[in-house]
Amino acid sequence: MSSVESQMLQLFQPIIEKMIEAKIQSQLENKNTEPVFTINDELPLTTDLLAERMGLSKSFLYQEVSRGNIPHHKRCKRLYFIPSEIRNWVMGNWKK
Repeated sequence: MSSVESQMLQLFQPIIEKMIEAKIQSQLENKNTEPVFTINDELPLTTDLLAERMGLSKSFLYQEVSRGNIPHHKRCKRLYFIPSEIRNWVMGNWKK
């Protein structure tokens, strides 16, 4: 390494380190937020999350579940919804 390159490295090293720290901090902060709903995301959704993302009330979702009109799963007295099943329901392709 030439002396010019060495001097440039010493000059830019603190800037690069700060940029890396900022990126790592940003990634750590984003890790604590809810994942964004995507087509390939097959993690089960809670009633709260589904209602929020679809712009529906929780009471409407509970009504549809009790009538058997919406695909759902129960585990430990909690309702869960699978995104692909909800997409089929929205598109009218879901059968009871």
